[in-house]
Amino acid sequence: QIGDSSRTQPARTQADDEEQFSKILVVLKLETGIDFSLYREKMVKRRILRRLALGNIDSLAEYRERLGKDPDELNALQRDLLIGVTSFFRDKASFECLRTAIFPRILQGRPAKKPIRVWVAGCATGEEAFSIAISLQEYLNETDAAFPVQIFASDINPRAIEKARTGRYAEQIAEDVTHERLNRHFTKIAGGYQINKSLREMCVFTRHN
Repeated sequence: QIGDSSRTQPARTQADDEEQFSKILVVLKLETGIDFSLYREKMVKRRILRRLALGNIDSLAEYRERLGKDPDELNALQRDLLIGVTSFFRDKASFECLRTAIFPRILQGRPAKKPIRVWVAGCATGEEAFSIAISLQEYLNETDAAFPVQIFASDINPRAIEKARTGRYAEQIAEDVTHERLNRHFTKIAGGYQINKSLREMCVFTRHN
C-alpha cells in the first residue's frame, strides 16, 4: 500500500498544479480582461513560476490567493506575461521579401494618390512598424513613386503602445540599424535616438486585443 501511494502522489500533485494554473489565469482574465490561456502554455507557466520564486512563495494556491489581494503583484505578473521581444529589422529575410516581392505588387497598377495601408498586429514597442515605414519610404523613393502611407500598429500592452508613440529608443538600436538609416530617419537625442517626425506621423499606435 505504501508503494501504491508513492506512485500515485506525483499524478495528484501535477493535477493540482494544473488546476491552480487554470485558476490563476481566471483571476488574470477577470482583473485585466486578457485571456492568457490563449498564449503559449509553457511560457505562461514559466513566468508564473518565476513570480513564485521572486516572492518566496511555496505553492501555486498561495500565489493565487495573493493575486486576489495584491494589485501590485497582479500588475507585475501581467507585465511579465506581456514582455514583447522585438527589434528593428528583426527578420532580414522578411524585409528583403517586402522590398523585392510585396512592395512591387502593392504599387502595380495602383491609382494615383490611393493610400497604402498597413496593419502591424502585436507591434510591441513599435520597432517593427517603424522598420516597415522606413523600408516602404525607401522603396517609394527608389522607384520615384508617391503615395500616402498609413501604418496602423496595435498591441494589447498599453505600456508598449505609449513607448511606441514616442518613437524614442536607446543607443543600442545602432546594432540593428545601419549608420546611413540612423542619419536619414532618426534624430540623435540624449541617451539614444528618435524616429523623425515624418515617419512618426505615418504610424498610428493603438491598444487592441
